[in-house]
Amino acid sequence: MSLVPAMLFATRHIRSRKEAVWAGGVAGPIAMIPGVFFYLALVGQYPGILERPVPANHLLEVLGSRGFQIAFQVVLFGTLIETGAGLIHAFNERIDSVYRMRGGEMPVRLRPVTAVALLLASYLLSRVGLVDLIGKGYNAMSYVFTAIVVIPLLTVGVYRLRSHRVPYSRHGT
Repeated sequence: MSLVPAMLFATRHIRSRKEAVWAGGVAGPIAMIPGVFFYLALVGQYPGILERPVPANHLLEVLGSRGFQIAFQVVLFGTLIETGAGLIHAFNERIDSVYRMRGGEMPVRLRPVTAVALLLASYLLSRVGLVDLIGKGYNAMSYVFTAIVVIPLLTVGVYRLRSHRVPYSRHGT
């Protein structure tokens, strides 16, 4: 759910309902197929997999390939960096859109300040630890994201779509 704001930012080029349906129809299965294969691999290790803090790493241990484990960790690290950079950019773009909507321009110095603030928040969250963060934090985060993303989308967003009032478009259309 935390990626919804970034995904919505990335979909602003979609101009029609037909394009949206096609994009979802193609992207959905592309995103789900690897998840199905991962799930099937996890089921093969049930119930022992439940005790593992990082199930994907356990699957690679079962394969017995240290090379796969190292490659997985390198790819995972790269993916985390790429995702983090994309989320920081999406956050900055969201702030910029608010400035533009109000007829102003985001101060140039605010971008790096925002990035540093987000990195500092990430560092503080990392002190909790990955397993505890997932185990304890996801439940609380789901309520927060429901309050700040889902409810506004389903109320204000639907109202604006129905009334055809879109207050701001970066592309001027």
